[in-house]
Amino acid sequence: FQGVATHADIVAVSFNFTPDLVPRLSHAVEYIFTKAQQMGKPCVINVSLGDYFGSHDGLDLEAQYISNLINQQNGRVVVASAGNIGVMYPIHLGRYSTVNDTAFTWF
Repeated sequence: FQGVATHADIVAVSFNFTPDLVPRLSHAVEYIFTKAQQMGKPCVINVSLGDYFGSHDGLDLEAQYISNLINQQNGRVVVASAGNIGVMYPIHLGRYSTVNDTAFTWF
């Protein structure tokens, strides 16, 4: 069966859930963006880690670092799962983007 991204290249990065979670996340994002840039391709990073670390307002240093990585060139986006915890932590939000729009939202 063919999927919707039959010509996509996949870069898989193993993740270790240790107390220094966020620095490792930003390094993984930087690594994947660098690989995509070397290949001359756009890049979508799916971060489905299932945790609730971070400030959730996009103002912490790691969120700003990732935002800067996204803004360094066109064709970059980071998406994250909303989680399964429901209303216990009201930190989930949505965003609609227009064509050629670059946006970063820290979930």
